[in-house]
Amino acid sequence: SELVKITNSILIINKGKIVTETSEEELKQFKDNDLENVLLEIIEREDQA
Repeated sequence: SELVKITNSILIINKGKIVTETSEEELKQFKDNDLENVLLEIIEREDQA
């Protein structure tokens, strides 16, 4: 069995893999208010790490 914990975290998933975990507050810190652009920026940043 799997243990699932409910949190306020947001999982960013790309191509079936979890890229990173973030929060709504963290997403609001980006200058771009378009959620799609923010998510793409986070995915790109994590791919380079």
